[in-house]
Amino acid sequence: MDPLAVMQHKHETGGVKGAKGQGKTKEISNAELLELDCDVLVPAASERQITLENCDRISARITLEMANGPVSPEADKKLTEAGRIIVPDILANSGGVTVSHLEWVQNRSGFYWDSSRVRDHLKTTVETETQSIWTLHNEMELSMRDAAYIHGLRRIAESVEARGTPAYFEGS
Repeated sequence: MDPLAVMQHKHETGGVKGAKGQGKTKEISNAELLELDCDVLVPAASERQITLENCDRISARITLEMANGPVSPEADKKLTEAGRIIVPDILANSGGVTVSHLEWVQNRSGFYWDSSRVRDHLKTTVETETQSIWTLHNEMELSMRDAAYIHGLRRIAESVEARGTPAYFEGS
């Protein structure tokens, strides 16, 4: 399908359903989409799209959770035990909250960055955190989700320890 034609159709109709393609195209359901033969699956729309009921039909070796909670905890466990990699939502779609934090830092300091500096900082942050989580995942033989949670808890503990518990929770 021609991506520009699809985008034009979406602009005109509010969706991609019914867009005409070149060659063979076929309308499929969301369930069929998730079950397509692919290496990387990116559920990006809504929660609990991959569950115990359909996880055996997911062929992707890697699932990148761009939606919040698209893989149920039970399906996550089963897929991880089968050797699949689930990049959890708290890592995969962390860009928005990271940039919100950068916005907060700029507002607190009164210094404003251009978009290239924000993009560079976001890229560095996401790459650094991903590498830390990937290393923990491999070293401790954890799921990516568990590694991300442990990494996050360690970061919180380091902050509390550095500032002292009362100061951390009082916001001073």
